[in-house]
Amino acid sequence: MKRSKFFTVAVLALAVQTVCGQTSMDAPDLSEPTLINPGHFGPNAFPVPDMLDGTVNRDLRIEASVSHYWGKRGDNASDLLLRLNIPLFTPRVNLSLWMVPVERWHQSDENLRACRLEENAGRYDHVRNGVATGDVYVSGDIHVITAKGWRPDWTIRAALKTASGNDHYRGRYYDAPGYFFDTSVAETFRLGSELGWNNRLRVALSTGFLCWQSGTGRQNDAVMYGVMVQWENKHFSLSETFGGYSGWEGEGDKPMTLKTQLQYHLGRFDVLGAAQFGLQDWNYRQLRIGVAYHIDILKKKK
Repeated sequence: MKRSKFFTVAVLALAVQTVCGQTSMDAPDLSEPTLINPGHFGPNAFPVPDMLDGTVNRDLRIEASVSHYWGKRGDNASDLLLRLNIPLFTPRVNLSLWMVPVERWHQSDENLRACRLEENAGRYDHVRNGVATGDVYVSGDIHVITAKGWRPDWTIRAALKTASGNDHYRGRYYDAPGYFFDTSVAETFRLGSELGWNNRLRVALSTGFLCWQSGTGRQNDAVMYGVMVQWENKHFSLSETFGGYSGWEGEGDKPMTLKTQLQYHLGRFDVLGAAQFGLQDWNYRQLRIGVAYHIDILKKKK
């Protein structure tokens, strides 16, 4: 078995084992929504995953960024995000890891009432601010087909969300695992080479399946979707992404976002800035700035 295929099978097996291993065999009660969903938790509980653009990172890439969130109900937060992409054996396969190691948050009374935390939190219901640690995400990203002629780029991804985040009763993170599988296709169109920059327009489409445990013997299943348009050249890339997922409970589990991201490429460094707006069931506006460092550890030919 090829290493890339073995890696894919291993990631899938790990996801199934983790989720099933923490799920009770008791019959679930489906009569009421659990409210364990993006509409009733903090911005990092299970956000809309960043969309792949039909390719994967060809280099080892380390990224650190900071964000601030303005909640529509007075739930404001700031965080640090760390991300690592590691090419495995070939530039067409990535192991990706990311997490929020620290999130500082402040909640309003309005948000506590909307999330129904006061009636369930017990001794936590008086807490209005604090510092939390987020979940660890692990994914395997595979560039299945490389664009050539009429054939577009095609990627698949299998990802696992751990249950390592804390402050569940304060509405920050689910005390439950989750996972998602998605695929994306993309095509690039040449726009000319003004200033010698070789401008390109890239269009990508994505769909997938996302799931998280939402109660004893119960889980929420969601369909993922996304559309990305990206302008790029040697020095800059500017992208606009519309994406989200839609769960079956129907109350707070259909997050939908619009994200704009700008990157400046400077040698081995990328400087980035992004703004994300919640259109539905993700009740935040986000501003993000960060820096990434990448290096060719596979010594591949450019």
